[in-house]
Amino acid sequence: SSGINAEYGVASGVRMEGKVLAQLKKALVPVWGETRVEWGKLEPYIHQAPLILPPLFPGEFVHIYALLSDSNILNEREGAEVKLSGSITGKNVEFFIPLFSENVSNNNLVHTLTAKAIISDIEKRIESNEVPLSEGKTQIIKLATKYSVVSKYTSLIAKEVRSTLTEGTMETEDVNENLRVA
Repeated sequence: SSGINAEYGVASGVRMEGKVLAQLKKALVPVWGETRVEWGKLEPYIHQAPLILPPLFPGEFVHIYALLSDSNILNEREGAEVKLSGSITGKNVEFFIPLFSENVSNNNLVHTLTAKAIISDIEKRIESNEVPLSEGKTQIIKLATKYSVVSKYTSLIAKEVRSTLTEGTMETEDVNENLRVA
């Protein structure tokens, strides 16, 4: 997600000139555009989100997520690096970031967040007809089931396993009666 700061409203009694000047100041600074990430030797094994990166203004950030299809690939591709490139006021800018297998996260939460970002990106691309529904749906289901992510096409079901039997009789509970709408 992008770290875009925007002023959409002004509270009653608050002067708006400061907010307008802050937005104008942002509009007048150079933007980092045409942002691209090139994965080099790892390209065939990477699934990245977002696929198309937004322009960046000073003070903003973007999270770029990537999943390797095989975690051992990084060990086999010695000297792998990522190239981050773009342009500022028409001048090309490039940064090279070396990748090391010891820096790869084994954190399930990071993998789940990455899968969720990729799924969100695929859903947007399906809606804009960039990806056929059947292809996108297959990718989403595969990622969602592997990383336990709820999506438009998948759900999670909780199952309680008990070692002792429950005694007594079953009672019906009216769920609607207990729900509160905020």
